[in-house]
Amino acid sequence: MTTMYINKIIESIDSNIAYSPIVFFSLLILAGLNVPISEDAIVLMGGILSSRKNEYTILIFLGIFWGAYLGDIISFYIGKLMGNKLFKNKKVNNLLDKINYYYGQYGVLTLFIGRFIPFGVRNAIFISAGMGNMKSNLFIVSDFFATLLSTIVYFTLSFKLGQSFEIIFSKIKIIIFTIFITVIATTIIICVIKKNKKVDKNLK
Repeated sequence: MTTMYINKIIESIDSNIAYSPIVFFSLLILAGLNVPISEDAIVLMGGILSSRKNEYTILIFLGIFWGAYLGDIISFYIGKLMGNKLFKNKKVNNLLDKINYYYGQYGVLTLFIGRFIPFGVRNAIFISAGMGNMKSNLFIVSDFFATLLSTIVYFTLSFKLGQSFEIIFSKIKIIIFTIFITVIATTIIICVIKKNKKVDKNLK
C-alpha cells in the first residue's frame, strides 16, 4: 500500500513536470523581490526532477538559471533605487556593512563566492552591491557568470542525487514488497498452525 501511494505521488509530479520550468522561474523572480523562497531548494527539486525526466533537463535548467539571474538583478536594483529607505534595521545594516567591506577588499570575487552562500546572504550581497558604488553594467555581466557557475554546480549535484535516489528508491520498493510478502506468509503460517492445534485438541 505504501509503495502504491508513493508511486501515485511520483506519477502526479511527473505528469505536471512540463510546467516546472515556468514555476521555478516565477518562484526565483519572487525570491529576487525578497520573498522568503529558497533558491537552493528549487535547484535541488529541479535537478531531481530532471534526473527522472531527462527530456526536460535543459528547459528546467534554463528556467532556474534565468529566474535566479533576473532575480539577482531585481535585488540589485532594489538596493540601488530603494535600499536606503527600506533597510534601516541595525542587523540588516551591519550585514550590509560587512558585505560592502568584502566588496572593497575582493571586488567582483565577492559575487562569485556569495552565490554559493545560502540562507538569504545572496540577496544581501546583491542589494549591497546596488547600494554601493558598483556599476550596473559590471554587476549584470559579473553576476551572469557567477549565476551560471553556481547553477551548473548545484544543478549537477542535485541531478546526481536524483539518479542515486532512483536507485535507492527501486531497492526500497523491493524491500517493502519483500516485507509485505513475508508478513502475509508469516500470518498465513501462524493461522494454519493455530487451526491445526484446534483440530488436534478436538480429536483428543
